Amino acid sequence: TYDLSPQYKLSENARVYFRYSKGFRSGGYNAGVTTQSTVATVNPEYLTAYELGFKSEWFNGRLNANANLFYYDYQDIQLNIVTAVNNQTVSRLANGAQGEAYGAEFELEAIPLDNLHVNFGLGLLHTEFTDYTSGPNDYSGNNFVRAPNVSAVLGADYRIPLNVGGAVVVGTDWDTRSPQYFFTNDQTQNMRSGGYTLGNARLTYELPGDKTEITAYVHNLTDKQYRSHTLPGGFQSAGVMFGDPRTFGLSLTSRF
Repeated sequence: TYDLSPQYKLSENARVYFRYSKGFRSGGYNAGVTTQSTVATVNPEYLTAYELGFKSEWFNGRLNANANLFYYDYQDIQLNIVTAVNNQTVSRLANGAQGEAYGAEFELEAIPLDNLHVNFGLGLLHTEFTDYTSGPNDYSGNNFVRAPNVSAVLGADYRIPLNVGGAVVVGTDWDTRSPQYFFTNDQTQNMRSGGYTLGNARLTYELPGDKTEITAYVHNLTDKQYRSHTLPGGFQSAGVMFGDPRTFGLSLTSRF
């Protein structure tokens, strides 16, 4: 691996940076195969990454603003291939593609009022297999899996100190993303997840001493139905899997 990250200080609270890095994911053997014929080696995957970014802190740390542009160049991408072998579904790793990803990320974190913490993040992403063939089929131009073009998160926490010690914290966060695909070689309408937004809420009681807290939470606040995965037809376990519905819970955290 190789990493070069020079930065330039614009002012006391702002700076820009550039990052150039190269790395790899090691190769290996497929595990969990059902027959000797499905055993195959996987070559290393290589990545060259470029990133240009901006970081800043304002108003004595009450507002942080960051942004970056990036470009990733992939070679010998390791792909998860799902195939039918002897009437059995086999999932294995294989090399077979070159690809690129580029986009931008924006982050804001602020304390607009005492005890109120707000954060916002936005990601814009383009992914594409620039050279991907499997047998007689050419899948060049397909998207990477689980890589939505647009994703965003918005969260807020309000902390209420108590006169007897400790505090109550009320919080929520909302996560949205555009459609995404589950497989590299089948990106038809039925083999993807539509865009969706999920919201969560929580109420936390921090005991005096800042070592123990009890949280009541609700995940998927609007009970949104969304796909978490889809398997192609023709396999024994084919079907659509959905994410968790509205879920209530209670957690206890203690730090020693």
